[in-house]
Amino acid sequence: IALNNLAWLYQTSGDNRAMGIAEKAYALAPKSGEVMDTLGWIQINNNELDKGIVLLRKAADAPNAPPTVLYHLAVGLDRRGDKSGARETLQKILSTGKDFPERQQATQLLETLK
Repeated sequence: IALNNLAWLYQTSGDNRAMGIAEKAYALAPKSGEVMDTLGWIQINNNELDKGIVLLRKAADAPNAPPTVLYHLAVGLDRRGDKSGARETLQKILSTGKDFPERQQATQLLETLK
């Protein structure tokens, strides 16, 4: 978890070490949804869309996956050109009414996909 959190901090600050640290975290905890989300999101932001989407789908399939994971998946799908997949994913998380940090961005992205 410490490696995962470090990778997330590196990612948010634009530090190139994020990917390597996230990969180490994933090697140690390959079934952790949080770790899959972090590595998948870093991959999406490094244009490794197919790899990132695979991990984010796994993380999103977990029971009680946080809305942030689904938002990350939707962004990846949109960037890969799967507009309908991104739209369905966004509608799913926004229809729950749950609050999450990326809710405004999710709403804006959904508007662009209509």
